[in-house]
Amino acid sequence: MTTTTLDHIRAAVVMCAGADPDAITPEARLDALDVDSLTLAEVVWSLEDRIGKTFEFKTRPDTVADLINLIESTP
Repeated sequence: MTTTTLDHIRAAVVMCAGADPDAITPEARLDALDVDSLTLAEVVWSLEDRIGKTFEFKTRPDTVADLINLIESTP
């Protein structure tokens, strides 16, 4: 089975924020998943380790879809 970007995000958010995996959908707001600024940094570091890329964003992502776009648009 291929691991998708959403799978990576789901694992990172569960690990860092303790969110319910079923609640982590592209439409989900990060604040609703208890991802505050510090937790977002932890999630991004976890994703960098998992995926092997460094992510930089100019504005704070608000949704899981924003994170997906960030990851998939990073070369």
